[in-house]
Order: sequence, then C-alpha cells, then structure tokens
Amino acid sequence: MKNQKMRKTIVMTILLLGLITSIQAQNRRGRMSAEDREEQIEQLAEELMLDDLQKYSFKNILKKTTNQRSELMQQGLEREEMRDRFEEIQISENEEMKKILDQDQYDQFIEYKKKLRDERRKNTKAEGRRKE
Repeated sequence: MKNQKMRKTIVMTILLLGLITSIQAQNRRGRMSAEDREEQIEQLAEELMLDDLQKYSFKNILKKTTNQRSELMQQGLEREEMRDRFEEIQISENEEMKKILDQDQYDQFIEYKKKLRDERRKNTKAEGRRKE
C-alpha cells in the first residue's frame, strides 16, 4: 500500500515538473493567452486526478482568483497594498482548494504553486540582469 502511494506521488511529481517546464516555456514567450491558461488548468486537473465535480470546482476557483488578481492589477495600488491583497486572494484560494481536494491532491497543488512561484522569481531576476 505504501509503495503504491509512493509510486503515485513520484509519478505525480514527474508530471507536475513536466507541466512546470511547459509553463516556463510559455512564460518566456510572454503572458499566457486565455487558451493557454485553460489548457494549463486542464492539464493540472488531470494530473491531480480530479473527479468531475472536483474538476468543475477547481476550474471555477482558479478562474475566480485569476480574475480577482487581474482586477487588482488594474487598480494601480501601492506595492505593499497590492502584495497584501494578493496574499488575501491566495489564502482564500487555498482555503477553497482544501474543501474540494483530498490531502494528497492539495499537497501536490501547493507544491506545484511553490515551484511555479520559484520559477517566476528566478525568471524575474534573470530579466533584471539582462536589463542591466
């Protein structure tokens, strides 16, 4: 039983790394289109092995929080205020995800987001060095 769970976790990690690599390539080309974002959400939902109800809720939560972030970006807030509001959206998103995902799925989702955030930071730093 433990070996099977471990195998499943390893497979999911490999799949998530593949997805992250794909996203990185898209990020290098610029912002993702709505179609790319939808495809990314679909791939992640499949990799997390969501059932139909989970997938529906998962997509709705991500679309809602994406829209909230986009609206927030348009408001022209001070950096600190924007960071605080983004964090509030993030906390809300995580709380909603906890309600629909089992613990393994939630852990994999959080790990995916952490890796994605780290990659964005790395890319941002690299872009800053190129501008200098």
